Amino acid sequence: MKKILIRLTFIGLAVIFATTAYGQKSDWYVAPMVVYTNDDGDRNIDDSFAGGQLSVGRAVTENVSIEGSLGYSDIDGFPGQKSLDISVNGLAFIDRDATFSPYFLAGIGYLGTKIDGAGEENRPSGTLGLGFIWALGDSAVSIRAEYRARLAWEQDNNLTDFISSVGLQFSFGTGTGTTKTNIGFDSDGDGVIDHWDLCSGTARGVAVDYNGCEPDGDRDGIADRSDACPDTATAAQVDEFGCPLDSDGAGVE
Repeated sequence: MKKILIRLTFIGLAVIFATTAYGQKSDWYVAPMVVYTNDDGDRNIDDSFAGGQLSVGRAVTENVSIEGSLGYSDIDGFPGQKSLDISVNGLAFIDRDATFSPYFLAGIGYLGTKIDGAGEENRPSGTLGLGFIWALGDSAVSIRAEYRARLAWEQDNNLTDFISSVGLQFSFGTGTGTTKTNIGFDSDGDGVIDHWDLCSGTARGVAVDYNGCEPDGDRDGIADRSDACPDTATAAQVDEFGCPLDSDGAGVE
């Protein structure tokens, strides 16, 4: 049990911290939630609010977050059971910046159960679910809720529990994208993510090509929208208006 716990902890931390160089402000978050367990009937325990869950995660792209979760429950039954639920999850968003932002969740983990009077039971687990984050204005606090199915594997005796959770999510972070590009983010809003954007400071609303740069038909270094002479010859030297230089001052280019 301890070896599995240690390995999963290291895997989760490695996945989350591997993205440290690619963040933006408020890309980290922590989400404490209360948990309601609708357990597999073979467990012979009550369905109840009898536990909590703490998730710590990071937005790694514009639409994806990776998080580690730790859950604990103490549920009455015949016999009663205490469980420790550890997982590493991926969350996929359609629009993370929306006030109401639904997401899809998938993950792998470990479920340790201590059964009163009957010892311990340790199983690998997998989880699939749906959830949403509801932003509270411009604050760093959001309401978060999710519903997921958790499958605990054991040969010839798999158990499936359905977990509902609700709580708050607190976003924080100072941004760490000063030395590397921000993979997955589009800081200038031109539709080309920063990792591939060769012109990352284009003005909002300006049309760009697949490199994230304004079109420059004659390739003179002056964008077409600012080029007074858009058809200069290739390799011609131009002024700040995109027109050929009058090198001898004779008034003829």
